[in-house]
Amino acid sequence: MLLQEIYNTEKHAHRAIGVFEFFEGYYVFRSPKFPTYWMGNGIEIQDSSNRSFADWEELSKQHFDSEKYQHRTFTFLENPNLAFLKESAKAVGYEVDSTPLMFASKMPNLSPLADDWQIRQIKTPEDFDRFRHFKTKTNPENEWFAKEGFDKSRVKDVFLKTHWYCITPKDEYEILAAMGLFRYENMARLQEVDTHPDYRRRGFASQLLGHILKVAIQDWNCKGVALFSETEDPAIGLYHKVGFETVGYQVQLLKAPR
Repeated sequence: MLLQEIYNTEKHAHRAIGVFEFFEGYYVFRSPKFPTYWMGNGIEIQDSSNRSFADWEELSKQHFDSEKYQHRTFTFLENPNLAFLKESAKAVGYEVDSTPLMFASKMPNLSPLADDWQIRQIKTPEDFDRFRHFKTKTNPENEWFAKEGFDKSRVKDVFLKTHWYCITPKDEYEILAAMGLFRYENMARLQEVDTHPDYRRRGFASQLLGHILKVAIQDWNCKGVALFSETEDPAIGLYHKVGFETVGYQVQLLKAPR
């Protein structure tokens, strides 16, 4: 039950940026404004008892115009009945990854934030201009993100009613670290964790995690906070440190255009 509640936040996020259609045994999520966004366009597999991986590839061709949507993405909650899809996908050149789904329901016991810094909520258009500048600095695909990626994320934010929090110096508004949070039903969901390269290893991410857990549990009265991490994410240790536990995995089958 908990795992499904966590996974429902991902379905809700898919609805934020485009078309969301249910079919027998699967659903399609499509972002017409962002056709190159890997995780915004694909098929979520729910039951594959009567379909081979070749069948899923054929369905993908039917749902996605290959000229506009040149990559192929399939996702599903990891379970033994769908395990065969991973080997079948690998055999035809897909990248296979398992994303940890994590959950925390208690606020960590952290030292107070040093007096030189403060946590603010990002609210105004001017705040988000600063946020765009910050995100462009911290994203490895800087040029693409400044032009398309940030706009895509803002479309999601408006739909999801994401609250963004940041750490700045007390005497000026320069964003040094940021973290987002949205709510779906009785579950809060973490949206990204970013720290300016010059200000890492100062405990800013821990402070923001503590803050969003407080917002979710005390202010919003949610069951807890869910997050989707990455297998090689160096922050997994940090998440565990502040109380997050891995409760399952989302499998992603990805194939880049030739």
